[in-house]
Amino acid sequence: MKLKSMLDEISTKYLFRFAYLMNNYRDPWLRQVEKEFGLTRPEVTILFCLGQIDGITAKDVADITRQPKNTLSRGSLVLENKKLIARENDQRDRRRSILNITEKGRQICDRVVESYQQIEHNMISPLNRKDLQDLDRILKKMCKRVADQNGSPLS
Repeated sequence: MKLKSMLDEISTKYLFRFAYLMNNYRDPWLRQVEKEFGLTRPEVTILFCLGQIDGITAKDVADITRQPKNTLSRGSLVLENKKLIARENDQRDRRRSILNITEKGRQICDRVVESYQQIEHNMISPLNRKDLQDLDRILKKMCKRVADQNGSPLS
């Protein structure tokens, strides 16, 4: 009962609701992924991004996700040691390393994404088709604003 009151009456109800949803869906999922696949959040982040856009740098992942570059760099080394990604020197800039997902990494990424899709399905299950269309439109608008303000690659 206290939570319902807080969800309805808190002055930052939208931000609190987003945090509440993420804490109740993403965080348990991340613990499950760490237990099942032995992957930490930065490693999952890198693997997920490479599963969508292969051949990017740790800096690219940091720019997209806003996670610390040094944390992602350490995560990429762990993934490389686990043979889930491969690193190659950027031919245009020798200081940069291009990250590519390996076949083994792709297989794990697919399983991780499948589990994430199950979590997402559970989260959106109370919504009807119209609600989902509205939610999609609103979230795109909100993400675009963040990307525009931060100069994100999503813009």
